[in-house]
Amino acid sequence: MNTSLRTYWLGRRDYAPTLQLMQDLVTARRKNQIQDMLLLLEHAPVITLGRGAKLQHILEGKEELERIGIQVVETGRGG
Repeated sequence: MNTSLRTYWLGRRDYAPTLQLMQDLVTARRKNQIQDMLLLLEHAPVITLGRGAKLQHILEGKEELERIGIQVVETGRGG
């Protein structure tokens, strides 16, 4: 069996739109519309809040995080 894996370098990306891209690619892969692939990237500074996290768990204020360029993104992933 000859299998290949395409790799893509996406560079530095914001977390939320990249997460949406990955979810879209998973859907397309499950429908056999695309082949296996590997995405290589670096996220811009981000704090992700999983299902069990609350905004109050972050000790730094929103204004300070924005000032220093850190995004806060709520996700349905993890715990």
